[in-house]
Amino acid sequence: MNPRPRELGPEEHFSASMPLSDRKALFLAQLDITERTLHVLEELGVITVGALEGHSRGALLGIKNFGTARIRDIDKGLALIGLQLADDGMFVDVFNNHDVTNFRGKCGG
Repeated sequence: MNPRPRELGPEEHFSASMPLSDRKALFLAQLDITERTLHVLEELGVITVGALEGHSRGALLGIKNFGTARIRDIDKGLALIGLQLADDGMFVDVFNNHDVTNFRGKCGG
C-alpha cells in the first residue's frame, strides 16, 4: 500500500529519524529538483518519492527529454532525504545504511 502523499509542515525538516514511509510519501516538488525534471516525471504520473521507486535508471534514460542531467537532478533531491535510487530502481536508505527493497510498494510505471 502506498503511503498517502504529504507535504512537510513549516516546522518539519528532513532527518534520519523521519520514517521511510514518510519520506516516500513526500511530493517530489518539495525536494531540490528542477521544474523541467518534475514536469517529465509528472507526465509519467510520478509525483511522490514512493512513485519513483521501481523506475530503473535505464528506463528513465529511455524517456524522451530525460538524460543524465535529469538523473543527477533526481539523485540530488533524493540525497536530501537520505535515499539513493539504485540501478534497478529500488531505493537505498542512506540514513539507515541499508537497501529498502523489503519496503517495495506498487508504483505507477
